[in-house]
Amino acid sequence: MNIPYRDLKVWQRPMKLAVKVYPTAKCFPREELYGLVTQLRRALVSVPNHIAEGKGRPTASRPSLFLFASEGSLCQAIGKM
Repeated sequence: MNIPYRDLKVWQRPMKLAVKVYPTAKCFPREELYGLVTQLRRALVSVPNHIAEGKGRPTASRPSLFLFASEGSLCQAIGKM
């Protein structure tokens, strides 16, 4: 069963969150533009990116490694919020 990563809810949900955070991050203080805002955006975007990359791996054991990486990115983003 080869489901495209864009059809996976586990990819769709963090993607929606990242899209929502981008305009919200504009409300942060200007002095945080290159600190907190940049780090938050990168961490949130890396969650669906890791999932998509893991889905593209040919072996069954590899996608789980990318899910763990996604979880780490999400924890990093939440810790920044």
